[in-house]
Formats: sequence, structure tokens, C-alpha cells
Amino acid sequence: MAVFARPEVARSALELQDAHGLEVNPLLFGVWLACTGRRLGGDVTSAVGTLARIAAPAWRWQHDVVRPLRSARRALKTLGANPTGLYARLKALELDAEREVQWLLEAAAGSLPVAADVTPAAVRARALRHVEAGARWMRGDWTPATAAVAARLIDAALAEG
Repeated sequence: MAVFARPEVARSALELQDAHGLEVNPLLFGVWLACTGRRLGGDVTSAVGTLARIAAPAWRWQHDVVRPLRSARRALKTLGANPTGLYARLKALELDAEREVQWLLEAAAGSLPVAADVTPAAVRARALRHVEAGARWMRGDWTPATAAVAARLIDAALAEG
């Protein structure tokens, strides 16, 4: 997703990942859904249920492929070892695996209803609801600190640019 290249989007997404234990792809998926007019549900609870239903294959890929690759890459970095460029190869594999998750999520979005209200305020509210649903789906909590970082991520993603 090109939006991830924006510095504040990347910073916020990685903060949500590293400091709050959330996966970036489902969060960015929530923002993308809002921007494309799709909706997961009218409230957070229904959005969590919808996300759990449509994103299960992507979540398995994230859990079984992306996380182990990320763990191996981070372990290698912590060890300060980089035999034969292994770090760079692991990073490339991790990014390829994350792209696969994005394709699976995009394919799952086809079954979602389209929202009638596409005003900027409605898109932002939907994005916040989707990101909160993603966070709750991944680990079951939504703290004020998590919400603040998520709002920064959404505002940066929705900014013209």
C-alpha cells in the first residue's frame, strides 16, 4: 500500500505493532476499507465479527508465516549476525509474505457492503471503527494510548498527499 510510505503512517503503524502488539496489515486494511467506501459493520462489535469471518485466511498467513519470519529477522538483528546477507533476505521474504496477506485481505473485501456516506468525516469515523475492530480482534483491548496512535495513523493516511 502506497499510503504506508508516508512517514507518519509508517511511524504510527510500526508503533502500533511494536509498542501495542498489533499487526499492521489488519489495521491498514481497516483504513483502506473506509477509504474505498466499504464497511465492516455499524458498530465495533459487529465489525469485529465480520473481520473475524472474512479475514481468517489472511490471519492464518499472518500468524503462521509473517510472524515467524519477523521473529527470525529480529533475532538475527539482535544477535548482530548477518551471515551471507541473511538479514536482507529474511526482510525481503517478510515483505513478500505481508504482501500476500494484503492480497488475501483485498480479496475478502469483495463481499462487504458499501457505505452510503462517503464524506470525509464519515470515512474517518469508519476508519477509526475499523481500526478499533482490528485491534480488538487481534488482542481484545483498546486503550486510550492505542486509540491516540491509531488516530494519528488514520489522519496521516487520509491526508491528501
